[in-house]
Amino acid sequence: EDGWVQNKVNLVVDIKKEWHKIYDEAWQLQKDIFYNPELTHDINWDNIYKKYKHLVDRASTRNELNDILYEMQGELKSSHAYVYGGDFNFNYNIK
Repeated sequence: EDGWVQNKVNLVVDIKKEWHKIYDEAWQLQKDIFYNPELTHDINWDNIYKKYKHLVDRASTRNELNDILYEMQGELKSSHAYVYGGDFNFNYNIK
């Protein structure tokens, strides 16, 4: 009666495909809309893409993927490029 559909959803995620998508989108965003285009005029973004892309297959955790993204964005030589988020398990039962 309230309009909500109650349903259990089983979802299977191919982590490697997801990580490749994350890498592709992070690269594309930096390439297309980095905040200061004057800093990127000497950067060959296609080469940067190839330089780090193969490492995504070697990542075994989301934290390792974030490290790859940090390295890729480090090519900007800017202190204003960040990586946020991810699948982290935090243990809040700290004693």
